[in-house]
Amino acid sequence: YAFLRALELVYKGFDLESMIKALPKLYTTPEIKIPVNEEEKFKLVEEFQKEIEKGALKGVKSLCEIDGARIDFGDGWALLRASNTSPYLITRFEATSLERAKELESMVFALFDDIKARPKN
Repeated sequence: YAFLRALELVYKGFDLESMIKALPKLYTTPEIKIPVNEEEKFKLVEEFQKEIEKGALKGVKSLCEIDGARIDFGDGWALLRASNTSPYLITRFEATSLERAKELESMVFALFDDIKARPKN
């Protein structure tokens, strides 16, 4: 489908190269898998969501809790979700600079490590 849409734009006289250059440059980390206990993975995500709602991370613009936690920071986002098929939590980060993506990654991992270190009830 995408190829046909691009072909249509060329046919209509659009300059694809200038359109592509106008797109924002974003930096995305690869998917990072965190091994966790199968029985705990959904509970860990739930605890993470609660901490975000309490303001545990600075600069959060919004939180989407569909299938995990997608945190929007305005200049980037972070995702933490439980794998449905294996004993992992999956994370991914995207921002307007590589430095910011790494900063978001550090913030999320610090909070997650704090949650994971807490005594189990």
